[in-house]
Amino acid sequence: MVQQFINEKIAIISDQPRQTGIGVYALELYDVLRSLFREVILIYVGGWPDEYEHYYEPSYFARTRKLARIPFIINENYRKLNELDLEDYIKHFVGATYPVQHHNKSCFTVHDVVLDLNFLSDARSMGGVGIVKNISRLVYTELNITHLKRISNKNDAIISISKVTAKALKEKTGRDSSVIYHWINEEKFRIREKESAKSVLGLSERENYLLTVGNERKLKRLDLQKNVADHLPDGWKLLKIGYPISSNNVINLGKVEENRYPLYFNASDAYIHLSDTEGFGWPVIEAIGSGLPVIARINEINSELISDAGLYLRDDKLCEDLLNYLNLLKNPSKLSDILVRLHKVSQRYTREAAIANYALFYKKFLNSQIIKN
Repeated sequence: MVQQFINEKIAIISDQPRQTGIGVYALELYDVLRSLFREVILIYVGGWPDEYEHYYEPSYFARTRKLARIPFIINENYRKLNELDLEDYIKHFVGATYPVQHHNKSCFTVHDVVLDLNFLSDARSMGGVGIVKNISRLVYTELNITHLKRISNKNDAIISISKVTAKALKEKTGRDSSVIYHWINEEKFRIREKESAKSVLGLSERENYLLTVGNERKLKRLDLQKNVADHLPDGWKLLKIGYPISSNNVINLGKVEENRYPLYFNASDAYIHLSDTEGFGWPVIEAIGSGLPVIARINEINSELISDAGLYLRDDKLCEDLLNYLNLLKNPSKLSDILVRLHKVSQRYTREAAIANYALFYKKFLNSQIIKN
């Protein structure tokens, strides 16, 4: 039986808006923890305006639409936390940056040691150039991890969202962390009838579709996405959600409506994941939850998350391997075997598993606070 903390209150503190991966995690965690704690509040200290009815004291914090001002606004909002009455709360920081000073009863989620700031994500909007952007990201990443090491102490607990992240964090800070995976929102990402999804989305019943989701960060490998698209055989198209790709075989969808987003996983024949690395990768488990085969490059994070359910591409034979997999997906027996493996892997990412793992994490964390005091 999962332990509940009926005498404890917890504040989830995020600095990223809801449309980001971290913002999604904050909302999902808020929902999960309400079954464990007496009281759960969600505090948004981010700079970008984000209207959400469940945010705690939203009018108290500063916002701006000036991208260059966002990191300064975030720091200002973190300082304002001291003026709120949070002494009795566990403070769980889940953002891309960390508070400007140490707080009692603090724990942290580390999403990615290779971090990125929204306000640096598009150099063109700031009039910058690629080299300046990349140097800024490198400096920011190193400073942020150093900052985490400085403000956290041995009694604070850290969650890493993958073993890859935990390993990198240990190398950079010497700090151990508990690995707790994200979980699949099973109401949104589940198996549906493909033809019905295609019909709703206005996609051709005669075409086959690969799906990929992502922004323009260098590690997302837009060059490989374009190369793959250019080499697709007749009857195949690449659906791209997020930053566009220039290719005759790509259908660029940009930002899609929230209620239509899961249907693209149901309408597609495979998800293709070409990033160099990730701290985790939400779309990958969204594909797994939707029963969508995942074609991915061979690297440490993909091996961890997809395991033996993945269809892996060798970098030196990427397009050759892809074409072989596209043919394999047309074989009902082979496809059935893949779907069985996907279902097995999906059991790692259930809501129930997440609740159990977080309950164990907070139990250990609270015990450490008792010993400390």
